[in-house]
Amino acid sequence: MLEFLNAITNPNVPFIRYALLAGLLSSIPFGIIGSFVVVKKMSYIAGAISHTALGGIGLALYLSSAFGLQFLTPMSGALLFALLTGLIISINLARGNERMDTLIGVIWAVGMSIGLVFFYLTPGYVDPMSYLFG
Repeated sequence: MLEFLNAITNPNVPFIRYALLAGLLSSIPFGIIGSFVVVKKMSYIAGAISHTALGGIGLALYLSSAFGLQFLTPMSGALLFALLTGLIISINLARGNERMDTLIGVIWAVGMSIGLVFFYLTPGYVDPMSYLFG
């Protein structure tokens, strides 16, 4: 415990203070959002958003390789698909047309399959394992 307090007060290591502050500040909204997610029965929304990001990675790799759009990076494709997934889920939440867990499961499967299709269509060899497992 003494080593932790020494690390926090050490002026040469500001990262530890910033990480502690970020953790403390994020704990309040994450607790509120987590309760909301559980009450609305959307407990695996984070999995769906992260897995649909694979579709964005595949699309970005395909467009940058096949059409030379070098500004499309895999990270920007993943971000685009993650935001699109959140938008689709929030629109459905506002309208209340379908059960949330059903919609989340469908979006999860469609997003991953879009990514795999674009990996297959991308000219040249793309190693999907580096994108799937880091």
